[in-house]
Amino acid sequence: MKIINPIKIKNYKGNIFKYSLKEIFFKKKIRDFYFTEIKKNFIKGWKLKDRETVLIVISGEVKIEIIEKNIRLIRLFKSKDKQIIIIPKKKKFRFSAPHKKSQLLSFLNEIY
Repeated sequence: MKIINPIKIKNYKGNIFKYSLKEIFFKKKIRDFYFTEIKKNFIKGWKLKDRETVLIVISGEVKIEIIEKNIRLIRLFKSKDKQIIIIPKKKKFRFSAPHKKSQLLSFLNEIY
């Protein structure tokens, strides 16, 4: 799992969050994006994609679990942190909202 933190550019009209990327995954013809609502204490998953999955928590808090080499990695992401989460291809993952209803934004370079 890769995490990309934003660079905050302060502006009196509203702050801008810039993401500097080492890899050019957005130029791989992103074909679809969607918003996912997750109700409190519900789990969505297990998912297994043939391509990288790019996620952004846009409201609330989302717990993401990923299995790598038979080890379960668990991490909580908050919308206020404005991070981009990249799940590698062929990794099982699921997500849940432990505290309140939350939302994720997902980008895919395939039609879902």
